[in-house]
Amino acid sequence: MSGYIDAHVKSACAIVESYAHREPFPKFLKEYFRRNKKFGSRDRKVVSELCYCFFRAGRSVESESVPFQLAIGYFLSHSSDNGVIASQFELGFTRLTDRFESKIDFLKSSVPGFNPQRIFPYWTGLGEIRSRPEFLRAHFQKSPVFLRIRPGAEGSVKTALTSNGISHQWIGQDCVSLEQSIDVSSILELDREAVVQDISSQHVADFFPDIDRQPIRIWDACAGSGGKSILAIDHYSGKKVDLYVSDVRNYILEEAAGRFQRTGISPAHMFPVDLSNALSVQMVKGKLPQGADLLMLDVPCTGSGTWGRNPEWLRSFDGEHIPQFVQLQQSIVRHAAQSIAENGYLLYVTCSVFAAENEEQVQYIQNEIGLHFLHSSYITHGEEGGDYLFAALFKK
Repeated sequence: MSGYIDAHVKSACAIVESYAHREPFPKFLKEYFRRNKKFGSRDRKVVSELCYCFFRAGRSVESESVPFQLAIGYFLSHSSDNGVIASQFELGFTRLTDRFESKIDFLKSSVPGFNPQRIFPYWTGLGEIRSRPEFLRAHFQKSPVFLRIRPGAEGSVKTALTSNGISHQWIGQDCVSLEQSIDVSSILELDREAVVQDISSQHVADFFPDIDRQPIRIWDACAGSGGKSILAIDHYSGKKVDLYVSDVRNYILEEAAGRFQRTGISPAHMFPVDLSNALSVQMVKGKLPQGADLLMLDVPCTGSGTWGRNPEWLRSFDGEHIPQFVQLQQSIVRHAAQSIAENGYLLYVTCSVFAAENEEQVQYIQNEIGLHFLHSSYITHGEEGGDYLFAALFKK
């Protein structure tokens, strides 16, 4: 065992030390394994997990060796040993089953230089999330895959998962949690029966307002691959909806178009537009001459609410970029809001935990855009392994 784990640790260290943070780590890792054929499927799984353990530790013990930092990340995220703790951090072997908070206290007393505040490096800018201990703990949980079951497909999805022996957990009536390694694409019609969507993103629907008029004109202005568009269509099921979809990236709109085709959704218009540019106002008015009854803005942001899922950012994010995101968000809101219909709504969403991108932007939208603030909150499902989101609803 020792020989195998030492080889795996050595490989993981080589990988993280060669990673330059120029691309998402999963993409880098996939390419690394493609170039290095010596890794079998089990090797890839173990080495990948060890790499993520290194990132999860953040900079909490950055003065120590890379193998030791990796071991600290493993210690905080696991309750049993695969050989890493025995070989790299023997002192922690008998404490593996301790509660997370007890492990933190143990490291503070037994590892000189360990600083839990440096796991997540920007506490001073954190917004008003409910539980900071839970937020920290969430960075050491492996995020599952969440499915949102579409209306009417509950029975077929349950049958498919059960009959194929797929390990899963139901969270409520229309959300399923799966291990990341499980591929259900061969037994489910993804997008038609179920949508792959983080549990917190699913709960953005809790902010959708009651809209009496029909058709409801919904503009998903920073649509990405269209997950929230599908969510809105399902939420307003039974009502006529005219869906308008835009993004600054053409390639992502093509991906969204493919998803809509699979779901049977036919948007009224799909168009690329750079909403940071003032010229976008007239272009959008040409597409939405009567304005949007619901403008959904899932704006570009730091993504700090997703660092439990993407822990490489715990070590690489530069806080000096936050003001750039804030300015971009304000520019997008300022231009897009001009196409909200009278008595229409703006739903502002980020996957950030920073007050500058959330609570402070609520003040900006009220004071500078002149919209009436209704309510806001952080959407947190850290215990289930979900992301941290922020949502705020306004009315014109």
